[in-house]
Amino acid sequence: MATNKDAPLGSIKNPIKFRDQDFKTLQEECLKSGKLFADPVFPAEQKSIGMPEDPDPKKAIKWQRPKVPVRTFLLSACACVRQLLTRCCAVLCVCHQVYTLITKVVK
Repeated sequence: MATNKDAPLGSIKNPIKFRDQDFKTLQEECLKSGKLFADPVFPAEQKSIGMPEDPDPKKAIKWQRPKVPVRTFLLSACACVRQLLTRCCAVLCVCHQVYTLITKVVK
């Protein structure tokens, strides 16, 4: 990712890189190799989250990748929110109409 040195450090245009990892570079490497990203700095192990290995395999943490791409999840979540807002607006519109009718009848 080309950084913008004019942007403040830590902003979207000039992010602070964790252990010199660059998202765009890592993404390009994964796309070229066709392999999923495995973080060497933060491996998928219990010790990465400060927990010792549990001798009981039933209690061990199972590291998994999402079944649905994050983009797909976010798009469907946005669609749900949009639908909810549309329904809320419709309810508010009906409530306003009922309120208007009641105020006309009561006067």
